Amino acid sequence: MRGAPSDFDSWAAGGAEGWAYEDVKGYFIKSEDCRDVADDNVDGAYHGVGGPLTTCIRKPVNPIAAKFVDACEEAGE
Repeated sequence: MRGAPSDFDSWAAGGAEGWAYEDVKGYFIKSEDCRDVADDNVDGAYHGVGGPLTTCIRKPVNPIAAKFVDACEEAGE
């Protein structure tokens, strides 16, 4: 699991040169072998294929977890 882009950007703003999200995003993509890139819910611009770390979307999605995410989005979180 990646950190939030704002985490990386705050590190860069604090002096960690080269650690902004846009600086490291390519390494995440290069390291992945995402099995679900063709899935409509997966943004292929943020996930790679052929890297050493196999990733996938958890299936089936837990309906309670989906409701929780929906509630967070409605609350603006």
